[in-house]
Amino acid sequence: FLPLRQVAELHGWRYLQDEKTNDITLHKNQTLISSTLGSYDYGLNGASYALKGPIYKIYGEVFAPLDFFTQALGMSAVVLQGHI
Repeated sequence: FLPLRQVAELHGWRYLQDEKTNDITLHKNQTLISSTLGSYDYGLNGASYALKGPIYKIYGEVFAPLDFFTQALGMSAVVLQGHI
C-alpha cells in the first residue's frame, strides 16, 4: 500500500476527496478515476475494475494497494525483497 494523494499529485494527478461521502476522485488530462474509501474497486472513465485490496484511511492519510497505481495510474513498479 502507498499513500494515494502524495503519489498521485507527484505524477500530475489532481486529487479530490469528499469527506462526507468518502469518495475519492483523480483527474489528469481527459482521464477520470473514482473510488470510495473501503472499496475493492475503482472506476476509470466509467468502466469498473477490481483491486487486490481496499483503499483505506489511517491517521488521516489515504492508502491504496500497489495494483491501483500500476493499473489505474499506469505506473511501473518493481518489488525487490519486499520493497517497492
